[in-house]
Amino acid sequence: MIPSVPEAEWDSDFRPAMFRPIGPQIEITDDADLSIKVSRAQDGGCILHARSGGGSGGCAGRLPGPDDRSKHVVAIIGAPAMRKGGVGFVTGLVTPNVARVEVELRDGTRISAPTEVAPDALEADLRTFVIRTPADEQPFGPGYPPWTREYVLFASDDAVLERLGSSRRTRDT
Repeated sequence: MIPSVPEAEWDSDFRPAMFRPIGPQIEITDDADLSIKVSRAQDGGCILHARSGGGSGGCAGRLPGPDDRSKHVVAIIGAPAMRKGGVGFVTGLVTPNVARVEVELRDGTRISAPTEVAPDALEADLRTFVIRTPADEQPFGPGYPPWTREYVLFASDDAVLERLGSSRRTRDT
């Protein structure tokens, strides 16, 4: 499992250690519409890198601690499809007891995907998931409702392990 480490500190090139990859970047998904890679981070955590026609981004995470919002999520990142026919995504790293992840999008659509064993290069007992999402052709950003309303994490027997509402709220402008 990923060791518990202190918070990352900024260094001289203005990049936190938590976003400094070490070792190889391993592809989870790579096709014409979507590319998702994972790697170890310098601070002992893991990094997700994702790109699609809808957007791109990166996030880093570590094993959840007692004060964390989630007890099962290491990292989640997503981007909506920005144009008709485009592909959006929600992807993440979760603890090994999570067998399936479901998301509820802002229009009420629910989409789920099973988890897969994370690549050995992460040197962590984790699972990954990738959920492809259709374009909803609605604006996206701080002045609009969150694109994902809820994440539901399921055990192998379909018991709900955790429900997480979107952490982003509409910002008043």
